[in-house]
Amino acid sequence: MVDICVEEATEINMSFNPKKCAVLRFGPRYNSPCAAVHVQGTPTEFISSAKYLGVMLRASRHFAVDLHHIKARFYKSFNSVFHRACRLKDELVTLHLVSSFCRPHLLFATDCLGLTVTQMRSLRNTWQCAVSPIFNVSGDNVQFICSSTDDVTLDSMIVRKRIKFLQNISVFHCNHVVLHNVFLRSGKQELFWLRSVVDL
Repeated sequence: MVDICVEEATEINMSFNPKKCAVLRFGPRYNSPCAAVHVQGTPTEFISSAKYLGVMLRASRHFAVDLHHIKARFYKSFNSVFHRACRLKDELVTLHLVSSFCRPHLLFATDCLGLTVTQMRSLRNTWQCAVSPIFNVSGDNVQFICSSTDDVTLDSMIVRKRIKFLQNISVFHCNHVVLHNVFLRSGKQELFWLRSVVDL
């Protein structure tokens, strides 16, 4: 299969760099020994994680992502904004700046990742850790401030983004055989469930 890809690329005057190629495995046997994969005669390394389109993918029994990279970018932007905005002595202005410039890093690609409950909780805790120093509060006070200042909770934002993503697949990619089959197998049921959650 790899050789077929190499041949097709060669026909359009493209070539793969074997040194930059790697294999990332998903599935029940992701950690089992496997035959070597060669690209143009060069063996390819098996890796446990890889960054693709800004998302860190992780070898696992099921499709999995590592949120550490997303949270690290969020904290980097938060520290930069908070360091300058804290001089304003206005918590609401600082929160608005953080929401506008930093929270998008936390929501990056969450619409297409299909996050677990644990991962959703991790992102929520990350957001609350940013709100805490802005208002100099901790514990239940952070949750109270988040509920008072956010029009939409972080969880709701992620769910709505996911719903929109699945709706776009069902409407605009219905003629794409692979995407349409994937949607029918799992996306359709998930979309129905997410809509019922939002309606609650």
